[in-house]
Amino acid sequence: MRLIRGCFVLQSDNLVISRSLIDSPLHALILQAGITMPNDNHPSEWRFRACFLVLVLLLLIPLVIRSNSTNCSSVPEFVPSLAGSGYVAINGDVAYPGLYPISAKCMASSVILLAVPGGAVSAQDWKLLNETILVSGDEFLLRRVGEQCVLRKGRMPVAQRLTMNIKLPLAEITEAELEYVPGIGRIMAGRIVKYRQKNGGKLSLDDLLNIEGIGEKKFKLLKKYFN
Repeated sequence: MRLIRGCFVLQSDNLVISRSLIDSPLHALILQAGITMPNDNHPSEWRFRACFLVLVLLLLIPLVIRSNSTNCSSVPEFVPSLAGSGYVAINGDVAYPGLYPISAKCMASSVILLAVPGGAVSAQDWKLLNETILVSGDEFLLRRVGEQCVLRKGRMPVAQRLTMNIKLPLAEITEAELEYVPGIGRIMAGRIVKYRQKNGGKLSLDDLLNIEGIGEKKFKLLKKYFN
């Protein structure tokens, strides 16, 4: 035991604990545990009690963290679940642009509120948002005009949706967008769109097998990208 800058320092091997710790809020707990300053003539006693003190400190760390987390302001009820069904993008004149996780049957108004629009949203747009169930891959763009925000709904870029494993709708995807899909080039994209047009604008996953150049092997590679 040595005196360093007014503090008794107990040292054993690589473990150093200051006497000043005893003056911390842990003092009561240490006293309850029956820990006293050991005799320098009994190093084994010191090792045992030092190890016990370290164990107490390690057990207290999660309790302190949990206490701090519970003191934070509660999350609003409309926050989408992280274990949701996908993501939507909110961009433009909002305080927090970016991607937001959504849960099943999550309304668009909930996510718009999270992004904090930079202006008032019209009553007509709010009515639309309250009636719109989000689909993974949706994108909302808000532009401030005067004191209000003009809302426009669209879809995230295909490249971004592919990166995030969001499936693409075969009935809506354009020929240019199809070229982003691995395994589909310019010629194959043209064939897919041409087949869809002849089929009355409808195209299912199984219909891909009817397109020239798509066999069973290629179909297995492509189906994971579409719905």
